[in-house]
Amino acid sequence: MRLVSNPTSVDSREISVLAVCETILAVLASILIAVHLDTTIWIAVSASVAPFLLLRTKKSTELGLRLFERFTAWSDKRPAGINLVLPGIGAVCIRVFATVRCAIWHPIETLRAIPENWARIALCVDTFHPPEIVPAYHLQGSDTELKVTGLPVDAWQQVRSASFGLKPAVAILGALFCIILFGPPLLYRWSLKATSLVYSPLLWVLFVASRKIPDVQIALDRIRRSDLSRIITAYSVIILAALASKLAMMVIWDGFADWWAQTPLGNILAIYVAPAEVPLWQVAAAINAIVAISLFVFAGAALMRFGAPDEWPHKRIEVVVRSLVVVRSSLTLYTIACTLYITLEAAKEWDLPALGMKLFPWQ
Repeated sequence: MRLVSNPTSVDSREISVLAVCETILAVLASILIAVHLDTTIWIAVSASVAPFLLLRTKKSTELGLRLFERFTAWSDKRPAGINLVLPGIGAVCIRVFATVRCAIWHPIETLRAIPENWARIALCVDTFHPPEIVPAYHLQGSDTELKVTGLPVDAWQQVRSASFGLKPAVAILGALFCIILFGPPLLYRWSLKATSLVYSPLLWVLFVASRKIPDVQIALDRIRRSDLSRIITAYSVIILAALASKLAMMVIWDGFADWWAQTPLGNILAIYVAPAEVPLWQVAAAINAIVAISLFVFAGAALMRFGAPDEWPHKRIEVVVRSLVVVRSSLTLYTIACTLYITLEAAKEWDLPALGMKLFPWQ
């Protein structure tokens, strides 16, 4: 685990401490917005859109890079004023097209990429990672002026070389360029971090067992010693502690549910905490947490016996790991589906203004 990220660390999926902190802050910000507006509409909208923003695959990345290189070559021949905003507009369109096209042609691969893409944004990408105008462009793109690392220097040179009377106009256009070019990627990044309130159970499906484990010792070592595994285990402990605390309060305090709903924050979070009952999706989350901790302990016990006379049969280890992963995957899908449903249901209470049905005011 590293303190802050860079393009290389994100590409190799190294977890950043700053990225985790930013994700927690993004979730807290979304909760505070919900409390201020007294509705979960913003959480519901972000959570509903998030799956469509997590469909990035290797094929869609390669397609997007090829299309954007062609587009920039074409836009470089346009007039300077038009060329200032074309890359930003083109990047958004190309990202959408590449993602949709690859999702249609490779649906299974695209769906499998969702948990890893979420983990990449939530756990690996932080403020020190440059915004991506299109995926992987900061690593493989040919135009250095369109990379955030080279943009400040180029923008400063443009302002300095402009005549005195044009400096304000050049500075304003440069700022507009940055907003159009890198505003959508930054908004995309923080909106996905905020959806961790709903999608954090995806942590439990990041270790997906394949049909055949090529090396049992490597698989167990990854489960036991990787930074991601430690985060999953810590998350599971927090889930169990939260549920145990809730059960204890429900038993010893008859007015716990009423007290919880007295504050605006408690009222908003009540749909997730459910202070008056223990819904089945919380039971599923608790079982998932227990399975995750059990798998962590099992991997440690199995690794200790490698090479020893009492070494456990590899086939049995594969069966146990695969079975636990199947259980975790099923429970995770159920938990996320329930959490998303209650979020959308709570958002329906928002009193939106009527739009009207008249096409013209004189009708």
